Amino acid sequence: MMRCEQYNVIFYGDLASGNTREQLKNSLAMRFHIGPHQLERLFTQMPFLLKQDINYTTALKFQILFEWSGLLCRIEPTTYTSETAIRTLPEYYNIVFTGELCGRVHG
Repeated sequence: MMRCEQYNVIFYGDLASGNTREQLKNSLAMRFHIGPHQLERLFTQMPFLLKQDINYTTALKFQILFEWSGLLCRIEPTTYTSETAIRTLPEYYNIVFTGELCGRVHG
């Protein structure tokens, strides 16, 4: 299988278990120096593109950083639109907190 060279990191609104939006807003504001207006957009304009057109290794690093903060995000090739990716890739894999590869089904 040939890999796409560029990827997007996208947030669809899924939060890590045990986190509330308010807790995550505080955590993200401190960790990433994000202002209140940007945080509000993150939670109201979904899907939200966190990072665009980056290589796979960089996408994994951002995914891990965001997931450690409590935002569960997906890495998708830039050749797919969001709707295409959801239809053609219903099951996806993400690195979650421990660094282990875990399968999750987007619901």
